[in-house]
Amino acid sequence: MTGYYEWLTTKEAKRKIPYFISRSDGDPLAVAGLWDEGDEASGGYPRACVITVAANAHLAEIHDRMPAVLAGDTLDAWLEGDVAEAVAVLSSLGDGILDSFEVSTKVNSVRNNDPTNIEPVAGQLPDSLFD
Repeated sequence: MTGYYEWLTTKEAKRKIPYFISRSDGDPLAVAGLWDEGDEASGGYPRACVITVAANAHLAEIHDRMPAVLAGDTLDAWLEGDVAEAVAVLSSLGDGILDSFEVSTKVNSVRNNDPTNIEPVAGQLPDSLFD
């Protein structure tokens, strides 16, 4: 995936501020996930989920969880390893690999689905007494 959104909740802003998170180098993100073909309980629809882990120090300022990002050997272990190998790669990605920046609150509506959703927007957080 190109990136993902996460929302910072602040008492000062009295709303959730969206951030777009992507790789610093512009490469796609591979994240750990699970899926199945669906069954009677899902109405026959396929199901999927993204595995999350504790956020790294940079992203913890926005949210306490992040997708388990996979790269290189960790991607191979997730896709082709046994269960122990796959579980062993589920950890936080180090700081400096992912960038995050505020984006417009228009991403809060599915009606707004266009490339401008990932353009940086500043100033949505009010100044605090401690700046």
